Amino acid sequence: MTIRNKIIDFCNEKKLLDSGDGVIIGLSGGADSVCLLFMLSSMQTEMNLRLFAVHVNHGIRGSEADRDEAFCKELCERFKIPFEAVHADIPALAEKEGIGLEEAGRGFRYEVFEKKADELGFNRIAVAHHMNDRAETVIFQLVRGSKLSGLSGIREKNGRIIRPLLCLTREEIESCLKMNGLDFVTDSTNLSSDYTRNYIRNVILPGLERLRPHAGEHIAETADYLGRVSDFMERAVREVYDTCVSADPGRPGSLRLSVSALKAADPLLSETVIYNAICTVAGRKKDITEKFVKMVWELCDKQSGRSVDLKYGLVAKKIYDSVLISRESTENAVDSEDVNCNNIFCTVIPVNEGENALDLIENLGGFPKDNLKKFFDCDKLLSRFNIGSTEGKIVARKADAADFMAVYPDGRSKKVFDILKDEKIEADERKKCLAAAVGHEVLLIRGVRSCEICRVDEKTKNILSVSFGIQDTEA
Repeated sequence: MTIRNKIIDFCNEKKLLDSGDGVIIGLSGGADSVCLLFMLSSMQTEMNLRLFAVHVNHGIRGSEADRDEAFCKELCERFKIPFEAVHADIPALAEKEGIGLEEAGRGFRYEVFEKKADELGFNRIAVAHHMNDRAETVIFQLVRGSKLSGLSGIREKNGRIIRPLLCLTREEIESCLKMNGLDFVTDSTNLSSDYTRNYIRNVILPGLERLRPHAGEHIAETADYLGRVSDFMERAVREVYDTCVSADPGRPGSLRLSVSALKAADPLLSETVIYNAICTVAGRKKDITEKFVKMVWELCDKQSGRSVDLKYGLVAKKIYDSVLISRESTENAVDSEDVNCNNIFCTVIPVNEGENALDLIENLGGFPKDNLKKFFDCDKLLSRFNIGSTEGKIVARKADAADFMAVYPDGRSKKVFDILKDEKIEADERKKCLAAAVGHEVLLIRGVRSCEICRVDEKTKNILSVSFGIQDTEA
């Protein structure tokens, strides 16, 4: 099989290209990207591809970088492919962002590619990673510590980014260029083994090849298998994530994890859910390690109010049956930002003629057990509290020492702080609990308990839904 046919079969198998696609080609001038440009050019007419090459001059290697840019421009003129060079000061960008040159350059390149694809209305961005790159990435991730997704190395597709050469070894690429009389340029920084990836490329992987011929190919094949396993795991994790994780309405960007739901799932899935939640709040995956997952997992067994500091200023705090992961201080995590009703939503749900209120609630999802929402007989509640008057306003506020709750249907009550004490909530946390109250009579303690008065029954004509955080819609 020819190298061209190998690439076409790979693209068909992985669904990387379709007839009529617009493709941005990341062109550095190195052997890999020259091969990519040549192959896509050879497929252009057959697949009706629209091609556009983009070269990024990083402003690092002086005249050598200018040489690479000129080479890329001449190559695109030869193959009649539109070309654009973008100049950047990557050292300045790296210093500003506090990251390494390699990371800064990579991020900038993809940003440029995405921007150009948007500008032209193209749906594909082709980059020239190959099988050896995938093997190098697996080794890099393995020695630094990685989850399953990291051990699958570079994937053949990520959004509109595609890697058509991932089926080829570096030797096959160089052979292809030689057979077709194609020149390429060499980045002198790639010859140095000072950088981690270069050391893996120049020392580690060749050493493994001497121990076991085709080691790079075998590692890449294992990475492909692990990639498929990772996809399967991701689907399983997503199902658990949806049952365990929710946004915190009072803290944009924060997430709450249900401890009971995490405990009910397989630990492997729960640990991945925790990892994904931390990464989501952090806005990045870099340096989020097993250490932080373990810290949150152990926090699930701690008392309410305990907290741990995570990476990037994140804090995780145990709050009743949940763990809140937040970028901000969690000192008042259960408090409403504005305690004057901003975190309470009341909705009247009329019961139509011939309907049963209990059946209607079941159709709305049933009586909630999380104590974030409570259904009342609206007419009984209006009568008891004169709801609507200044004194009868339902508000969200912090629990108070004078608060009480009717814990029996006949109206017999108990002090709220005694209820919280019975729930083993420590003293300094009790005053932080959020309550839905009328005066000092509490209807609902967020996440803890609801009162037993004004229950909905078969005779209820109007249902009042009182909830924290998530606004109800009318039935």
